[in-house]
Amino acid sequence: MVDVDALLQSVDAKFDLEIHNPRNYQAALLCDEALTYRKIYEELKLRVLPEQSNIHVHHGHLLAGYDAGYYAYI
Repeated sequence: MVDVDALLQSVDAKFDLEIHNPRNYQAALLCDEALTYRKIYEELKLRVLPEQSNIHVHHGHLLAGYDAGYYAYI
């Protein structure tokens, strides 16, 4: 059985790493965060998010008491 919470944490971690480690300055400027999140979500969760989805801006992990090292152990 698949642990949905673990998959969602993996999506958030991979998104965080990809957004904060662009190939170069130009890639950072051209990054479409919503598209990047949707692609990672679809890759790891095997579901398609609606194109107008902005789920990548959720902040539940910030309100749950995690600090900047949250993604470091995943």
